[in-house]
Amino acid sequence: MTEEPHFLYLTRGEVGNLGIDYAVMIDGVEAAFRAWTSGQAIAHPKIASLTDVGSFFYSLNACSSELGYNVCHNSMGVQAELARPGMHHLNGMQILSDYRTAQPLAAIDTFWASTWIPAAVSGLAARYFARPDSRVLGIIATGAQARVHVPALRAVLPIERVVAYNRSRSGAEAFARDFADSGIEVEVTEDPRAAVEAADVLVTAVPVSANTKPILDPAWVRPGTWVSL
Repeated sequence: MTEEPHFLYLTRGEVGNLGIDYAVMIDGVEAAFRAWTSGQAIAHPKIASLTDVGSFFYSLNACSSELGYNVCHNSMGVQAELARPGMHHLNGMQILSDYRTAQPLAAIDTFWASTWIPAAVSGLAARYFARPDSRVLGIIATGAQARVHVPALRAVLPIERVVAYNRSRSGAEAFARDFADSGIEVEVTEDPRAAVEAADVLVTAVPVSANTKPILDPAWVRPGTWVSL
């Protein structure tokens, strides 16, 4: 009789409570990029399915002989304005498998990973491309991505101040309250230009939407400012 392999399921709450350090995540992302460029990992471009009702489905696959794993990452969601009350507009799931036996090992809710990974990639890029003395972070849109970009960038840069713009002031003020005890100054502005012009590092964290209208002018960006779009 064939023995059933042990299979793990990690829920959104369990992943969110792992307490992973941003510096560790950034180092992990760097290791993954280095493994890919050296041929020790295999990854393929994202496959996207976009529907006529505003939903979208993305699939990614990567494997590493050194780590001994394959991961299938699936993201699915809707444009932000189409999300139903109380529901997130973006969700995800990963299947982790053994590289050699191809046995599935775990299913992982990737709501948090899908939130953390873009911030970790920004942190890695800032480590190499932002001015090392960058102290002011400009934020455009103050949702989930803004909240994770602050600690990710603070892990690699001496960020002391955040200038935040959001289309609703109440959203920006809620963002500021979240960082009230973090030791960082957060200034809320109703003028996106003020956030851009003040920034040593600029992050635009506007959610996916077909109705997004341009509000930024590249001419506002000061020479030497590093930008994550």
